Amino acid sequence: MPDHKIEVLEKECYGEAADILARAFQEDPIWSRLLPDDAARQAQLTWLFRAWIKVLAPLNTSCIVRNAAVAQWIPPGRKATPSVFEVFNSGLAWAPLHLGIMWLLHGVPVQLDLMRRQRAFKQPCWQLDVLGVVPEHQRTGVGSALVEHGLQKTDSDHLPAYVITHNPINVAFYERFGFEVIDMRSEDQSGFFACSFKRPPR
Repeated sequence: MPDHKIEVLEKECYGEAADILARAFQEDPIWSRLLPDDAARQAQLTWLFRAWIKVLAPLNTSCIVRNAAVAQWIPPGRKATPSVFEVFNSGLAWAPLHLGIMWLLHGVPVQLDLMRRQRAFKQPCWQLDVLGVVPEHQRTGVGSALVEHGLQKTDSDHLPAYVITHNPINVAFYERFGFEVIDMRSEDQSGFFACSFKRPPR
């Protein structure tokens, strides 16, 4: 596996990280349905991820491999949903204006289902919230390096790790790291594939 340089995501790299995640999820099935305008999707995703990065990156649990990949973890004791202050401070309050009608129709149910799944993680845990690798760096080991980097922390804390994916092709990927499926539905209540995993500490 190549030696991927993993760095804590600092404020000066927020823009680059948002661009990486937007490119990583450009063709993702859930985002293709939520943001159906192919021409506008990358700009919409860049705006959305930039706002979300402003929420999670200050926790110092987000990492970047420059020009390649980003991972954002939610630490134990931190709620997965942003506070009202964070919603307005990050700009997420204006998501409907930036993301369009499909976001209102489908994005809100997806977020509600995601919150329901996250509430099921009752014990203290680490949650891998976002993992994205740009297309030209996929299958190079950089995504695996970021997952393993985060799992070192979960193991040192003797805490489980959780992750939720909306892409079926990611199921086998996470199982390679010892994540076990705890809930999987091909069409959940929001109308999208969703799979929740738990990995016990090692």
